[in-house]
Amino acid sequence: MKTDTIIEVINKLVGEINPIGETNIDNQRYDNLIMLCTITNELLHKIFDVSIENKDRSEFSMKRAGRYAETFLNSLKE
Repeated sequence: MKTDTIIEVINKLVGEINPIGETNIDNQRYDNLIMLCTITNELLHKIFDVSIENKDRSEFSMKRAGRYAETFLNSLKE
């Protein structure tokens, strides 16, 4: 499955997150924001685990995944 398709599905499942200044809509969008942050946090933890567990492995494929995850996480700091 393409990345764009996955992002589109997640956006449809979660819903809008930008507040517009109307209390009822903004309350729902706030809940959506919390959900999206929770999902993102879980995904970042999975990526972190791949980085920590594999970046120093001797097996090429495992090291490659670990280092890619580490590079991705470091890019988030910038």
